[in-house]
Parts: sequence; C-alpha cells; structure tokens
Amino acid sequence: MQSNEETSGNPNLFPIIQHEDVYVVDSRLIAEALGIEHKNFLETLKKYQEKIEEGFGTLAFQTREFQTKQGNKSIERFALLTEDQAIFLATLSRNTKQVVEFKAKLVLSFAQVRQVLSQAEDLTSELAKRLAVYDKDFENIEALCKVFLKTNDMLIASDYKYEKQIEALTNEQKLQKQALVKANQQIAELQNSQSKNKMVISDTVVRVDKIEEVLEVNASHWAYVMCCPNRKIYKFGASNDVKERKKNFKTVAPNMEVYRKIPAKTSAEAFAIEKMLKTHFAHRHLQNEWYALTEDDLHYLDELELTHRTHFTQVA
Repeated sequence: MQSNEETSGNPNLFPIIQHEDVYVVDSRLIAEALGIEHKNFLETLKKYQEKIEEGFGTLAFQTREFQTKQGNKSIERFALLTEDQAIFLATLSRNTKQVVEFKAKLVLSFAQVRQVLSQAEDLTSELAKRLAVYDKDFENIEALCKVFLKTNDMLIASDYKYEKQIEALTNEQKLQKQALVKANQQIAELQNSQSKNKMVISDTVVRVDKIEEVLEVNASHWAYVMCCPNRKIYKFGASNDVKERKKNFKTVAPNMEVYRKIPAKTSAEAFAIEKMLKTHFAHRHLQNEWYALTEDDLHYLDELELTHRTHFTQVA
C-alpha cells in the first residue's frame, strides 16, 4: 500500500493510501474522526456490507498482527474504504458538528488526491511533448556537428598543391562557419524553448486555481435552492438558467435569492436532485412549493452542493 504525500502530512486531511490501484482510507481513522469505537464502526460496516458491495464494490478487509500490553499476540481487523464507500457510510450518521467536519474532511482529502493526480498527469504529458521536441533538436545539432567534424577532417587531409583546391577549401570553410552559426542559433532557440516550458508549467498551476470558473462555464443544468431571507422559507427547483429563473420569481417575491446551486450533467439529473430534495425535506413542507428549513438542513444542503461540485469539476 502506497501513501499519498499530499494528504499524509496534512492534519486537516485524511491520509489517503493506494491499495490495488485504488485510493482508500483506513476505517480506523474514520471511526476516530466520528468519535466512535472502531469495533462499533465495523459492526455498522458488517450490517450494511451487502448494500455497500452491491453499489460500490467489494469491501477490502485487512488484518494486522500486534502485541498487547501483556505481551500476547492479537489480530486487529479493519477495512480500507474507497471514496464512494466512505461517503455512503458517512450519510448514515446524523449531521452533528463533528460529523459535518468529518464529511468535509473526507471529501477534501479525496479531492486533493484527484487534483494532485490530474496535475501530475498534465505535467507529465506536457514534459513528454517538450522532451520529444528536445530530442529532435539535439539530433539535428548532433548531425550538424558530425557534418562539421567530417568536413574539417577532409580539409586537413586535402592536397593544397593546386589553386582550385585551395579555393574549394576556402569555400568549404565558409560553409562550416555558416553551419556553426546555425548550430549556435538552434542551441539558443532550444534555451528559449526551455524558458517557455517553465511559463507553461506556471500557467498550468494558474489554470488549476480557476477550476471553479470552469464549472460555471461548463455546467448547463442545475438543481437550485432559492430563499426569501426576510421570511426564512425555501423553494427547490431545477433549470438550465438559474439567473433567468430567479428573475422570473422576482415579480412575485422581490427578495428572492439563490441559496445553493448544484451542478448536473443532464436536465434529467437536475430534476432528479430536485425530486430528492423535496422527498428528503417533506416533513418541512409548508404550502405550495415552500419549505421551512433548520440550521442542520442548511448544513445538509451545503454538503450536497460541495460533493456535487467536487465530482462535477473532476469530470469537466
């Protein structure tokens, strides 16, 4: 198992490790973050094992032999959970402050791994392209150098008895000087190319910082939550143009504001999120399409938006 350096040294993130080409998190760390005994967490895992493996793949149970304080050998059992498996288990816990902090930490830990992997792939691809250019340039320079050396050897071995041969030698020397100048020019161009590569890498880092802007441009469908701040009531919906939808609502509710926007890949997915929200908050329904939400409910919406934006950004 290979640890991810981007998360293993950060106390605000879970150490994410690689197990059989999949990035996972230790169940013991999850239990500790949730403030529960690991054996109780394993019982929950066993209770929902069939559901988890049906939807998110086989659970990777592990064992570790250790020595007790009394000097006896004992076996510890734990699980390495994928991101989807860990998120599913997180949804089973009530949204206390500790649980909310755990969920945010979990999502950010896996998001950090994906971001680092994406940057590494982009940089590797860019460097490979540049190295291919360098190899070609060096081949050309090497060929020119060989021509220069070969011609120089011919000049040394030439017979200087006749005037025409001397003239030919002089012309050949001129050609060699031109070839040398050309070789020096290509070396300078290669150095300039290296400087440009550094700029490309810098630009790549800047593009990573603009992921959120890319999301706003690429997402064409949204599930939204609008609210009337003065009345503290909320409305769920779906649209491909949330700004226009808000403008329409302004005629009947001037104080209407967009509270959360959840990106979706398709219109059907956006409407499915809307339906899920209405079902989830059915017990908060007032009348028509209005709902009265609590602070815990708003935390739930915050998490939902964060999760969808993280996944959507990686796909985009």
